[in-house]
Amino acid sequence: MSQSRHTKADTLQAHRGWWARSLTASMLLLIMVGLTAFPNDPAKAKTKSAKEQEYEIKTAFIYNFLKFIDWPEDNPNHKQNKSASNATASSQSQEIFLIGFIGSYPFEIANQTIKGKVIGSKKIDTLLVAEKELNDPKVLIQELEKCQVVFISVEAKVDLQKILALIEEHPILTIGENRGFLEAGGILNFILDDNKISFEINLIAAEKAQLNIRSKLLRLAKRIIQNKQSADGEK
Repeated sequence: MSQSRHTKADTLQAHRGWWARSLTASMLLLIMVGLTAFPNDPAKAKTKSAKEQEYEIKTAFIYNFLKFIDWPEDNPNHKQNKSASNATASSQSQEIFLIGFIGSYPFEIANQTIKGKVIGSKKIDTLLVAEKELNDPKVLIQELEKCQVVFISVEAKVDLQKILALIEEHPILTIGENRGFLEAGGILNFILDDNKISFEINLIAAEKAQLNIRSKLLRLAKRIIQNKQSADGEK
């Protein structure tokens, strides 16, 4: 019995150690490329779960992604479809940059880390898409059209293709953390690569959404889909 407890404790400790190394490596990646890594109190970090630390890293990535992506509204000569233009104008008039979350846990972390920060001349705000809205396409599209970014958590049990198809031609950066997210039509997906949180990009989906992803961000991606064969891109 004691041996079983010992083995379980060792396994848990090893898992925590592995995540700590992964998260540290991801923070170093942010620092090395000159991106913002949010300050972390070492005393508080010891009390945080691996999941909490993971999403703090991911929200730091999201905040930095925004610095290297251009939306159609950034180009006054760019034409948008009517519904997307109305949604963008609404956010623009309020000087708000809205990030929508499908999945409550990442939403809570984002409220602590990036809500209120500034991108350009706009202040970041967050929106949690309610579960009941996910079952009503008309209501869902109205909610998502308010956003410049939509993050779909792996914990959200949703039909990815259905949601992504609803907004694929709207100027919305879709971010996920699911295997096959890019193939389903998502633009940016978090992955774990060599014990580091990294990401991959779908340029075809970005083009449909009228988003311009700058070369500095593309060079950091582990995989880029830029043709119908979903081949790895040379960055």
